[in-house]
Amino acid sequence: MPDTPIDKSVILLVLVLLATIVLAMPALRYICTGWEARRADIMDALSPKSRLCYFDMFDRNQNLDENQAHAELDRFYIRWYGRRLYLIPVALLLATTLIVTYLVISSALALYDGGSLSASGAVTRGRFADLAWIPVPQLGLAAQAGAYMWVVNDFTSRARRLDFAPSDVHWGVLRLAIALPLGCFVAQVIPDAFSGWRSFVAFGVGAFPLSGLLSIFRRMLLTRLGIKDDVTTDNDIIKLQGINAGIAERLANEGITTIAQLAYCDPIRITMRSSLSFNFVIDCMNQALAWVYLEGGMNAIRAFGLRGAVEISHLQSSLESGDAGDVAEAEAVLACAARATRQDRATLRLVFYEIARDPFTEYLSTIWEGPER
Repeated sequence: MPDTPIDKSVILLVLVLLATIVLAMPALRYICTGWEARRADIMDALSPKSRLCYFDMFDRNQNLDENQAHAELDRFYIRWYGRRLYLIPVALLLATTLIVTYLVISSALALYDGGSLSASGAVTRGRFADLAWIPVPQLGLAAQAGAYMWVVNDFTSRARRLDFAPSDVHWGVLRLAIALPLGCFVAQVIPDAFSGWRSFVAFGVGAFPLSGLLSIFRRMLLTRLGIKDDVTTDNDIIKLQGINAGIAERLANEGITTIAQLAYCDPIRITMRSSLSFNFVIDCMNQALAWVYLEGGMNAIRAFGLRGAVEISHLQSSLESGDAGDVAEAEAVLACAARATRQDRATLRLVFYEIARDPFTEYLSTIWEGPER
């Protein structure tokens, strides 16, 4: 190991910069390339007519034609979800990472190169002792290592699946900032008889998702105080096809926890905020619109090709068609659906009519039809 101060400083500087680059690279990569891919996922899926229908549905104050709507939606996306919104979060991320990695790496080099912590908390002896301005104890090193691992893994996964909002960068900053005090505090709860596990616990706390930690601490506190937890965690959108617990949690983060909310949401804003695929969002919205009217009956008629509101709208169009063959086929499907849902045929036909005439169904239909040929 080198002994001169300049050599030690260079080693520390290189390690800090490398650790910062490794953590920040996924976010920078997403901003440079992934953001444009996310934007294209939405914009390329909408024809000029679909964009005009979007403003007619969700922003009726604007009087636009198709060409104006096409350009206005691009401006709308950049205004609310543009790259500039990442500037402050990424600056905070870089500043926090530089500080945290300096404290951790300098303390680790000082402690594990023959140094030790004195009663006052200062590092004594060791060739890197003079560089550890604010020494971090072993529990703190373990907690910060866990937090660093979690943030790098989370950021890398998000950049790969194009799911990286400015708020996700803020969560990473928060994780790095609170890992040391939180990890040390929780580790101290471990009895002296199991003191050897404290570093492991501190590392685990740093690497555990914050939402999970908050939930655990909340339950522990309520149990300790003898208070019943009345908060419900039911999320009925998981009843829809294609939605699992992970997708439901991402939608819940955007305030969507019921099927009715999903049925009448703004699909473009939800796509932008949740980073889910636009086509997936409108498919969920299509199912939710029909579920609002039929609820569990949708499970019974899905096998007939009636998977959502748009498909029911197609059936309703056939029922109202002037072609006798189309009408006969549609009436046969309607009869099967009535038997499957155990509903009167006339009332089911009225339900299908209302679903087909729902303004949100008509809006989805403009997207569903795809480009004109």
